[in-house]
Amino acid sequence: MIQNDDNRTPYLFVDSDPALTLGQKYWYRVDWVDLLSVAHPEPPAQVVYGTAARVATAYYSIAHDAVDNDLLVRVGVDRNYDPGTLGQADFEVLGAGENGQDSSVVVIPDPPGGTSVGEVDHFWSVGFTDEDGVGDFFPPRSLAPWFLYVLDGGFVNTNGRITSFSLFVNDFPGSPSGITYHTNHQPMPQATYEGGVVPAIIWMPEQPTVAVEIASFRAAAEAGVVRITLELARESPGARASVFRSTTDDFGTRQLLTPEPLPFAGAAFTFLDDAVHAGVAYHYWVQVRDADGTTFMNGPVSVTPGAMTFAAPPRPNPVSSGAVFEYAVGPDATASGTVQVSLRLYDLQGREVKVLRDAPQGQGRYRVEWSGAGENGRRLAAGVYLMRFRAGAVSRTQQVVVVD
Repeated sequence: MIQNDDNRTPYLFVDSDPALTLGQKYWYRVDWVDLLSVAHPEPPAQVVYGTAARVATAYYSIAHDAVDNDLLVRVGVDRNYDPGTLGQADFEVLGAGENGQDSSVVVIPDPPGGTSVGEVDHFWSVGFTDEDGVGDFFPPRSLAPWFLYVLDGGFVNTNGRITSFSLFVNDFPGSPSGITYHTNHQPMPQATYEGGVVPAIIWMPEQPTVAVEIASFRAAAEAGVVRITLELARESPGARASVFRSTTDDFGTRQLLTPEPLPFAGAAFTFLDDAVHAGVAYHYWVQVRDADGTTFMNGPVSVTPGAMTFAAPPRPNPVSSGAVFEYAVGPDATASGTVQVSLRLYDLQGREVKVLRDAPQGQGRYRVEWSGAGENGRRLAAGVYLMRFRAGAVSRTQQVVVVD
C-alpha cells in the first residue's frame, strides 16, 4: 500500500513459474508509475525460493548419560585421516547436544555399583546442501573419508560408546533416490575414552578400503500413491523396517507411518503410502532394524505426487565452463511406468550438437551436468543454442547462451 494516500490496496504478485528451483536465489524489482506518469523504479530485492535441497545426511548415535556435560562431537571429512583439533579438518561441523538430538532410547539399566555405562542411546542427523561446499566429498571413499570424532571429557563415573555412523547420499539434490553408506569400523560399538585427551574416531571408510554400501532407497509417485522401495546390498534375515514421512526434510518433524516394523521380502522392502495429496512435496525415511538390534536410517528422499512435468532454465546461463540442467517428469507425461525422456542441444540452424539425455524414466526430479562440450568432445563455440526437452508428449524449448 502507499503511505499517506487514499490508495490502501495491497498489490499481490505470485510467481508460480514451475521452473523455480528450491534453494535458488532470485532477484525481484518493482517499477511503478504515479498519476503524473512519473516512473519509480524500486531497489531490487533478493529472495531464496524455499530451502536448499539436501545432498546428503549423516546419521550417528552415541550411548551416554551426560552428553551436554561430557562430549565434544565433530562430523566431517579429512583426506589425511587426521582431523587434528577443531578447525583442522578439510570439512567439519560440530555435533549438537541433547536439545538437538532426533530421538533417544533407554537401552540398558545401570549395572551394580552405580557406574553408568551409557544407558541412553542418543540419535542425531546432520543434513548437508550444496551451500555447505561438500560436493567433492561424496561418495565417502579413501580420497574423501568421513569421520565421527567423539572426545569424552571424563564426567564422573560415566562411560560412553559409539553405536552407529552412516551417511545417506542423494543421487542429486533433493532427489527421490540415493545410497546409504555405513562405516566398516570394527569393533562396533566403539567405546569412548575417559579423560578428555584421547578421542574415539570412527572413519567411513577405514583405511585402506572403501565405505560399505548397505542399501539403495527411492520413492516414486504412482497413480494416487507413493511407492517406497529399499533394497539391501545383501539379505539380512530377521530385518524389519519402519517408514517415516514429513512435508519438510527436517528429521524432527517426521511422523511414523508404520505402527509396527514391517518385514523384508528377501533383501527388498516395499511400502505404499496412499494418504498423499497431489502437488504436496513429501520426504521419506526408512529405519532398518537388524535381528541383532542394530539400526540404520535411510533418507530423506523427496517426491511430489501429481507434480507437473517441466524443465528448469540451465544454471548458470550464460554458460562459461559448464552447466546443470534440472527437470521433473510428472503424471501429465506418464500415467504410470516410464516415459522416453530426451534433453538435446541444437544450434540456431537446427543442427543437433549434444545429446544430454535419451532414456526411459519414471516420475521424479532429475539432474544432468554438462561440461560445455559437443558430441565431438570439443567445447562449443560461443553463441546462442536451444535446449529441447521432451518427456512423452510434453516438450519445452529454452535458450542456452555459451560465452568464452
